[in-house]
Amino acid sequence: MCFCVAFHLLLCLDPTTPPRNIHASANGSTEATVSWFSPKLGERNGIITHYSIDKDFNVSGAVLTVSGTLYTFSALEEFVQYSVKIAAATSAGLGPYSEEVNFTTFEARKSLTIILLASKITNFFLSGPSSAPQSVHGVFHSSTAIRFSWSSPPPLDINGVIKYYVVEVTERRTGKSWTFFAVKLVTYISSLHPYYLYDCVVAAHTIGTGPFSKTVTIQTDEQGR
Repeated sequence: MCFCVAFHLLLCLDPTTPPRNIHASANGSTEATVSWFSPKLGERNGIITHYSIDKDFNVSGAVLTVSGTLYTFSALEEFVQYSVKIAAATSAGLGPYSEEVNFTTFEARKSLTIILLASKITNFFLSGPSSAPQSVHGVFHSSTAIRFSWSSPPPLDINGVIKYYVVEVTERRTGKSWTFFAVKLVTYISSLHPYYLYDCVVAAHTIGTGPFSKTVTIQTDEQGR
């Protein structure tokens, strides 16, 4: 009889140690998952019936009762540190709680969007245009002058305020090049040779110079015309 009573008491003791290898991590800005292992077999003192999760935040009550060894919290606050501790239970009662394990939820996606937006705004003001001027066009103005015109880069590619345009002209026959600066969308280039070919490109400048346009070749008029 004494043996039966002792055996019965052995089966009905609380666990003597808490769950092991507790791990908690955030899955996002409002969710987190905690997992663990049961107490060692010799320290369970019976069959584990459930686990108790004690937490420092109020989601579905202060203490949760679960049957498995993994639980996911939801409806948490963004970028907040939480702590949990876990105990195992048999039919006789609850064993000791583990030490607290902390986790921190992520920052919300909107915060990341603000950071990215701020980065784009910074780049907007700290770089030159990302596109070249458009609609480049050139015609001769006389036997010694040409007219070269263009339109601004697309507004979203200007990245600031255009201060001036950089115009490069290359004389095909000799390979000589000249650089001019223009504040308007057209420039006249003079003192050229009659009936020569000139390759022209243009780029916009804010705090830096953007890419040059496609090349436009212009031929001056014949002498005396």
